[in-house]
Amino acid sequence: MDSLPDITTLAQTLPVAELPDLIAELARGQALAIARLVTPVQVAPADSLISVEEGALLLGMSPKYIYEHSTELPFVRKVGSRSIRCSTAGIQQFLRRRAAR
Repeated sequence: MDSLPDITTLAQTLPVAELPDLIAELARGQALAIARLVTPVQVAPADSLISVEEGALLLGMSPKYIYEHSTELPFVRKVGSRSIRCSTAGIQQFLRRRAAR
């Protein structure tokens, strides 16, 4: 904060006619700083691949349903030639979209 002008010096040395503008700028800066403090930081969820059984538990579906509809479900990832896993970030997004309907 060394690059900021000394507010105390400004308040003491500015002509009286310019003080309302200074006060308005300070209030604006304060409002912006408070808004940043109270706004939650959005962190992208970590993605990991979980088993079909674990994905089924999160979704309230049977593992059989996931296997049978694996090509239609957006959170299913193919691992190797014969194995599939479920993306946790994909499941979260799927559930958000389904809840928004």
